[in-house]
Amino acid sequence: MTTSNTAARLAAGVAGLLLLAPHPAHAEKPADYPTHPIRIIVPYAAGGGTDIIARTVGAALSRQMGQPVVVDNRPGGQTVVAYSIASKAAPDGYTLLLNNSAHSIQPALFKDLPYDAIKSFRGVAGIAAAPVVFVVDRKLPVTDLKSYLAYGKASPERLNFGSFGAGTGSHLWGEMLASVSGIDMMHVPYKGSAPAIQDLIGGQINGLFVDPLAIKPHIQAGTVRALGVTGPRRWKGLESVPTFAEQGYPQFADVGWFGLFAPAGTPDAIVNRLSAEVAKAVAVPEVKARLQELGTEPSGTTPAAFDAQIRKDAERWARVVAEKHITLQ
Repeated sequence: MTTSNTAARLAAGVAGLLLLAPHPAHAEKPADYPTHPIRIIVPYAAGGGTDIIARTVGAALSRQMGQPVVVDNRPGGQTVVAYSIASKAAPDGYTLLLNNSAHSIQPALFKDLPYDAIKSFRGVAGIAAAPVVFVVDRKLPVTDLKSYLAYGKASPERLNFGSFGAGTGSHLWGEMLASVSGIDMMHVPYKGSAPAIQDLIGGQINGLFVDPLAIKPHIQAGTVRALGVTGPRRWKGLESVPTFAEQGYPQFADVGWFGLFAPAGTPDAIVNRLSAEVAKAVAVPEVKARLQELGTEPSGTTPAAFDAQIRKDAERWARVVAEKHITLQ
């Protein structure tokens, strides 16, 4: 099945759900906002990292703004269900979307959706930055990124890398490493992070891009070897792992992120108010500590800075998807 056919099928499947999206009974001045509960749609099931961040920040926003902030989990259709509902919501600040940097990958993979992940939403605020660590099988005869790439060029048929699924960030980071370094790595998709990590430890795959929280215990135990971390600087708690940039690959100076979105057309006054409240919320000591426990660093970026990051990431992933001819079967 092609990407276009997949997108068309998913779009049809959520058509009925759009009728369930609430709309306010009356218009309201932005200066009055908020006067009733705010809904944050999360495109994943409860209990995952994105959901936990939504609930942590949502609770802080509720305390600050004096209105309930309700997290509405809408998993399904590779996030298309949640996005379809959120994109059709009234642009009044009462229905928001919270997702991670997979948001910027979606436009490159899906072409026939009832919305555009970039044009149908406004970036409200970056909530937290999240680096990605490249780890390899400890039994590989390599000690750092340079020796790993040399090994790959000498023995191209031996290298592969796992991911959390085709089209995920862990997949595209691996494809980008292969592209910029000129090595060949076979992609092995898994259904989630846990089986990919298990097979890496067991030696069934020999490379994986993964978030620090999930892999840090295994790095510390010596069951996997970390060769590089994305981002402009070494990450707290993994100071011994060099960045890709300091090893000669500035293409990896960006990080993943979690952020809040509003439907396109939401007034500037509401977007700016929400952005300021997010920045205030992530600075609260207990919220900041919780985000750091999840392996992220609170950011609270402005709408302009967040939108710039979204578009930059979307352009990067579009190049990788096109160059590698990635499709979702």
